[in-house]
Amino acid sequence: MNYIANSSLLKLNFTVYSALLLLLISVNSVFGSINVTAWDYGFGFGNSKGINGIRINLSDERLERVNGINLTIWKPRNNPDAIINGAAFGIVGPDAGEAINGIAIGLVKVKGGKLRGVSLSPIGLASDEVWGLGVGGIGLASDRVNGIGISGIGIAADRIRGLGFGTIGLSCNKLRGIGVGGIGIAASDVKGILIGGVGVASGEMTGLAFGLIGVAIEDFYGISIGGIGIAGDNITGICLSGVGIGADQLNGVFLSGLGIKGKGMQGLGISSYNGIKGVQRGVTIGLLNRADELHGCQIGILNIAHNNSGILKVLPFINFHR
Repeated sequence: MNYIANSSLLKLNFTVYSALLLLLISVNSVFGSINVTAWDYGFGFGNSKGINGIRINLSDERLERVNGINLTIWKPRNNPDAIINGAAFGIVGPDAGEAINGIAIGLVKVKGGKLRGVSLSPIGLASDEVWGLGVGGIGLASDRVNGIGISGIGIAADRIRGLGFGTIGLSCNKLRGIGVGGIGIAASDVKGILIGGVGVASGEMTGLAFGLIGVAIEDFYGISIGGIGIAGDNITGICLSGVGIGADQLNGVFLSGLGIKGKGMQGLGISSYNGIKGVQRGVTIGLLNRADELHGCQIGILNIAHNNSGILKVLPFINFHR
């Protein structure tokens, strides 16, 4: 009698444990996955739509959400609504159309709608927005970078707020912060600092610009340093150049090795040659100083003020006109 009772109890326990195991293991035949979970937390193997825990898959497709760790081995496919919160790893690279929040590392690439946290790839990184640190070994492409963007070759972005560093170059529409390009930087609207190993080019800028060879900015307010030259339409601030400075309108202090040229100048210009084809208000110091209309002072070997009359038009050492 005891044997029969014990046998029945064992069968009952086996049935209960089997039922519990079936509850813990869910097989999704549509997405081809096996999830070992308890109350939606656990492990997922295969192409499950999502999990809270650890998910391992060959190639993600139609992924919805992972809270935890996601590892995809091969190239992800169609994942426009995917959100990964935690860590995403991939031999080819993780891809979440909506967002990756946390850590994203891919040997070939990292791709996401929004990358928040730390995103690293030896080859490339592409996203709509980067928040935090984004590093692409060869390139980084994003609509917006908020934080730090670093690339072994170049960065292409619509907006950068923070630091953008490209070993070769950096290109963006709007930059608020610091932009560094090993060879050059091209930006339309800048408030901050631009440093180019060869040159810097911008449409409108307020801040500090440095180009080992040159700086070209249409409208500039701040301090500009060009190893050879500085050029722009309207420059206001302080400019230092080894060879030349040229702009339609110069306002501020300008120092150049060979020449300063402008259609108008207000401030101080020091160079071997200072040529203002328009109105000069202020002081120029050089070997040869020339102004169509002088309202100030010229100091140099030869000084030409075309709005003076007679012998006062061309004078040695000093010339002036109120």
